[in-house]
Amino acid sequence: PTFWPSAPALVIQSTNRRLARPEPTSRCRSLLDQDLRAAAEILKGEKIHKDVRMIVMPASQKIYHQAMKEGLFDIFLESEATICAPSCGPCFGGHGGLLAAGEACISSTNRNFVARMGHPESFVYLASPWTVAASALYGEITDPRSV
Repeated sequence: PTFWPSAPALVIQSTNRRLARPEPTSRCRSLLDQDLRAAAEILKGEKIHKDVRMIVMPASQKIYHQAMKEGLFDIFLESEATICAPSCGPCFGGHGGLLAAGEACISSTNRNFVARMGHPESFVYLASPWTVAASALYGEITDPRSV
């Protein structure tokens, strides 16, 4: 069957799409502390796939500081993820990791349509923070229950 990346209901089913940049981020929905904990739970003691760029962008200064206090950023940094200042950015095509033609991304943002995160010929898949983190480890969309 054909899967369309701009149809979020089909996200998890498209498991053969290689990923260029998983990012456990949720700017519009806000990357909450429980989302960061979920991703850190999967990533703890692991390294992200060599072909993956992973961006973590908390929703607010409060959440950023809470993640620092809990040691979650240590887990992300040891996994070789990039931590950004709290902000809106890539999910609306603003800055901080826009996708080029042919690049793919899995994100925990809440909206998805063609060209939302960059080039119209890029691929964006929506998933839970657990799925995003598991996918970062393997470089492809991965069911977190298998990690």
